Amino acid sequence: MLNLKQRRKKGISPVIATIILIAVALVLALVVGVFAFGLFSSNANTVTLKSAVLTGAGAFSYSLSNPSSASIAISSVTVNGAACAGFTGSPIAADSVSSGTCTAAGVTAGNNYNFDFTLANGQAITGVAVAT
Repeated sequence: MLNLKQRRKKGISPVIATIILIAVALVLALVVGVFAFGLFSSNANTVTLKSAVLTGAGAFSYSLSNPSSASIAISSVTVNGAACAGFTGSPIAADSVSSGTCTAAGVTAGNNYNFDFTLANGQAITGVAVAT
């Protein structure tokens, strides 16, 4: 009689315990991988600003880098909230650096000016340039 009660109080089988432990280890490894290596990062291929120069005459020249595998169009360029004149909206080719120019109104040498790039993929690039 004692033998039957002991059988009923057995724990889970070793095979089931091993499967559970492996599953938990895989989930923990995935979580660590996401934080350590950014496996699911969507910012890996974002456009970055390489350079921006603004002269006292209002000439604004810039260089943008696109590391992704697709070209990305620039929707707009603004300097201190006003559209940059002469901007044509040419796309930045895939895996390349693209440069462009436009003219900002009301620029005085020595002052700081905020500039904004809005890209067709929704990304916004902002910065500050000192007019030279």
